[in-house]
Amino acid sequence: MRLSRFLGVAAAAAALVTTAGVAGAAPAGVAPMDKQCDDGYGHIAGAQAPFSGAPGQVTGMGIYTYNPGYPVHVRVYKDVPGAPDPIVASADGTSGQRINAVGQLQGPGAYYTWVSSLSNTEVCRSENVPLG
Repeated sequence: MRLSRFLGVAAAAAALVTTAGVAGAAPAGVAPMDKQCDDGYGHIAGAQAPFSGAPGQVTGMGIYTYNPGYPVHVRVYKDVPGAPDPIVASADGTSGQRINAVGQLQGPGAYYTWVSSLSNTEVCRSENVPLG
């Protein structure tokens, strides 16, 4: 590899690291999310606000840095004032991995991503975002 090409790649990598550091101070192995939470025991969780990539589709992402292999749930809910919030997307995985929950929008409204532990206790919740 030519030196100029190597230096260009090295500069791009440094810029990416710097940008990631500015976007959110995440521990090693945790990509910055819209919302980062501490579970009170030194473990970090992240919840990405849901977004609609394809027409009628919603995706929410979450991660939790608990003990390796620990079950983690990621759900996307539609916020329905005065009523239980329906789950519109759901995915399960294990701690340390980014989990994507993909589902269908249920009309216009506010949606949020919820990351929970094995006991279904909330670990992290994104902000509401308008979709649909």
